[in-house]
Amino acid sequence: MKTQLFQQGKLAFNIDGPWSVGSFRNHVSFDVAPLPQLPGGKNSVSFSGIRGYYVNSYTKYPNASKLLADFLTNKENALANFKTTGSITAHKEAAEDPLLKQDPIVSGFLEQFGHSDPMPSLPEMANVWAPMEAAISAIWNDKADVRASLDKAVQTIRDQNQNRSAAK
Repeated sequence: MKTQLFQQGKLAFNIDGPWSVGSFRNHVSFDVAPLPQLPGGKNSVSFSGIRGYYVNSYTKYPNASKLLADFLTNKENALANFKTTGSITAHKEAAEDPLLKQDPIVSGFLEQFGHSDPMPSLPEMANVWAPMEAAISAIWNDKADVRASLDKAVQTIRDQNQNRSAAK
């Protein structure tokens, strides 16, 4: 719902990630900025994620595998990947390249990345998104109590993760 409202120019701002840029580019003029600071001047911290490449250590071709990993992760190819797909690189040297630093969309995300924690790579993270979306929707659409809505989301996440653990 919020994505459609933002695309139609009916929503003043949208908090989202780089994966959503493609759905906005041809619909609305926008910029990207880091999340606002919290009271007391503390930076808002978000999750960050990167695309990883893995090489199997049991390969019959360890040298070829190392060369492939080096090829996929070097600065030149990180920049080529950005030019081709728009994917923001985790390669620090490539992120400093003017191609990314001067891009008004990418630079906002890069600034927020400096205030982010890597998203845990755990199956339990799948249980986070629906309860949090429900809480935010209730707060925004129904003017529900913020603390009660977020506490309910946290309890739902804990319950789902506990059920997941018990099922193992």
